Amino acid sequence: MQSQVNRDDRHSLIENILFHSPDGVRAVELAERCGVDRRTIYRDLSRLRKNGIPIYQKQGRFFVSREYYHAPVQLTLNETVALFTAVRVLSQVANQHNPHVISALTKLSEGLPRSMANHVGTVGALLRHHSVDRLFVRVTETIIHAWGEQRWVRMWIAGEQAAREIAPHFLEATADGALYVVGVEARTEAVRAFRLEHILRVEALKRTFNPRPSVILQNYLADRFGIISDHNPTHDTVVLVVSAEVAQQLKAEPPASIFKTASRDDGRLEVHLRVREWQELAGWVRRAGSHVEVIEPQAMRQVMVSEARRMAAMYNLNSSENRS
Repeated sequence: MQSQVNRDDRHSLIENILFHSPDGVRAVELAERCGVDRRTIYRDLSRLRKNGIPIYQKQGRFFVSREYYHAPVQLTLNETVALFTAVRVLSQVANQHNPHVISALTKLSEGLPRSMANHVGTVGALLRHHSVDRLFVRVTETIIHAWGEQRWVRMWIAGEQAAREIAPHFLEATADGALYVVGVEARTEAVRAFRLEHILRVEALKRTFNPRPSVILQNYLADRFGIISDHNPTHDTVVLVVSAEVAQQLKAEPPASIFKTASRDDGRLEVHLRVREWQELAGWVRRAGSHVEVIEPQAMRQVMVSEARRMAAMYNLNSSENRS
């Protein structure tokens, strides 16, 4: 019985070593780390393959296929529902449909009671009718694999002639449903954020990188406006005047994109922000409604004024119809 326990532990160790070794591992290295001979390692690898672990050999090194590898994850009922809720929210606001969401929901439903699993299955069935941008999916998959293997990528971005090379540190979703890759750019060594929808082509490179400490990257998580900080020297300055209620919320949890504030006599707060482009802030302004006034830039203010006039005209028309 003791030998069986040791073998199971060794199998788990081999599986873990292979998963965290994107460049592969030689049998002799596995033998040294597991404290057994190479013949035992070869038998272990054969058993793992028979158990469904996607292990393959190339040029004398052993790898696990991350694309087909199913990581062992155990979730409680509450954790499973929390993940389903998060996936559901993201699927509702995302600009591009990700077909992997459907397979993820199918697996989540396996750990739920029948009534709950049926609902998750219904949501998955509805998502299957969404159109899929294959280019976006290929870009996303390539960056995810490079992120997992800590490999540099070369990207071609719409509107730019020269390719960029970055070390992808993580993906971040914003409030408007956009997906960004945040990483260190090779040429400038600055942390940059790139919207995946703007990437025309991407390829993973062979060279790997050592990730920067996570504390340095915390400023590149999306704030309450759905904005991600960026060292891009070109940016828009947006000036808003927010109600006292919104001002209180912003003071309690200041977004990183705010660089200046000034109190007004009427209790409102003037807020200055730096963003890559003002359009990424427009969604939050619309949701805030009359609690926010756009001062600058004029192009953004004019868009909001035009929308407000159209809404006012629509509701005035409906009111006159109701009175008649």
